[in-house]
Amino acid sequence: MAQISQGAEDDAAQTAQSAAEAFREAGDKEQELRMLQFTANLHHKTGRSAEAAIAAEEMLKKAQNTNSKVAALETVFSAYMQKKEYTKAKDAAKKLCNLLQQAKNRQKEGLAKLLMCQAYSKSEDFSQSASIAREAQALLHDAKDIAGEAKALRTIAKIHFFAQEFEFAERAAYKARELVRDAGDPQAEGDAALLLGTIRMQMLQSLDDRTSNEGFTSHFFELLDAAKEAKWIGKTYGNAKLVGCSLMLMAQAYTMVNELADALRFTEEAAKLFREAEDDRNLARLLLIEAEAWFAGGEQPKAQQSCKQALRIFQDLKDAAGEDKAFDVMERINPPTPPPEIVWEVEDAKIPESKMKAAPRAEPEPDENEQKLGAAFKKKTLGKLNMNKVDPDLLRLTLYNVVQEVVGFEMDFLEDDLPLMQAGIASRQAVTLRAALEDELKGIAFPATVVFDFPTISSIQEYIMDTI
Repeated sequence: MAQISQGAEDDAAQTAQSAAEAFREAGDKEQELRMLQFTANLHHKTGRSAEAAIAAEEMLKKAQNTNSKVAALETVFSAYMQKKEYTKAKDAAKKLCNLLQQAKNRQKEGLAKLLMCQAYSKSEDFSQSASIAREAQALLHDAKDIAGEAKALRTIAKIHFFAQEFEFAERAAYKARELVRDAGDPQAEGDAALLLGTIRMQMLQSLDDRTSNEGFTSHFFELLDAAKEAKWIGKTYGNAKLVGCSLMLMAQAYTMVNELADALRFTEEAAKLFREAEDDRNLARLLLIEAEAWFAGGEQPKAQQSCKQALRIFQDLKDAAGEDKAFDVMERINPPTPPPEIVWEVEDAKIPESKMKAAPRAEPEPDENEQKLGAAFKKKTLGKLNMNKVDPDLLRLTLYNVVQEVVGFEMDFLEDDLPLMQAGIASRQAVTLRAALEDELKGIAFPATVVFDFPTISSIQEYIMDTI
């Protein structure tokens, strides 16, 4: 153990192998098995998957009782998963399930089936993997293992997620969260909430032009609700990684709706947590989100810097998929330079007649709505609203202030009954409007679909007066 604590895992593995041979010569099979498992685990830890598989197979040959066979098969499975020999990993998991079925241990059989799911998922056989995960859920439900059943549901959610079946994934993740919430397991609840938020982010990114503004806004706030819940659980129970991942998800969401100041604030907070935890992989992912936010705000040099930092980390980690993602972002923020125009430098050369006769480009007609918009809006100084005794006229002026501030322009045409969508509040501004209203009118909660439920200033005012 002293060797392990000093980081000399290779020497420790060699020592354990020698100890296994000594116990074999002494006829102590129990200690020999323990040393073989120790050897396999150490090789697995240091990434020596071939050596780990050899030790694990040797352990399996010598296992005699059910417990030792179970331990041996679990070790064999881990070794072949690390070697990416998924067919052999499946075989080990199947033998493990059969062994536990014969022992009539439904709880452990269910957990073994979850191991089998991993191998099928890695082989991209998502249909079979989902089927096995449901069998695992049923076994764990019968065994009254709430934590195990929730794990099975999270596994089902991940399988559907990788198969891009997002509605099925969301349903399973939601059930997992409710299950662990009822069981009072905050750690598992935080993990389930983060998974639910991640799935909803993918659903949000997959929306197309056919999605209504109301649909986009609803998806956005459902995503935020899950991310904020995970963040709160992480803070309450001291899980810094959960807090960091939740902040990363929130930063990505706010970047999508161009709330860049908030997005960058979240990336800064998350980066500090990931650096303290030495979580380089998540830090690199976060830096790519930060690069997207800087680029959306017109800060290309800062975007390039964040992207290069992420690329270096992925390269150090030998994460090929991460490198590809970093290169994709780099290409997006540094589009290829167009070829230079032809310059006719030779004095006697003639410019082709087709170029001489090229028609001048017509100037686009100014957009009708752009003609209506005035100068950049400057927030008007108004009296402070007394929420215990609201002045309707002051409330109306406050709402005019908020709407124009969100749009960003003076709007002479704005009226009490003008639909806000016509005033320039599109789906992404709807997200900002809700936050601005709640910031201005403390103590009043507005629904995520405020623009659709209360589409005019007068209807928002009526809602406020009815609420207070």
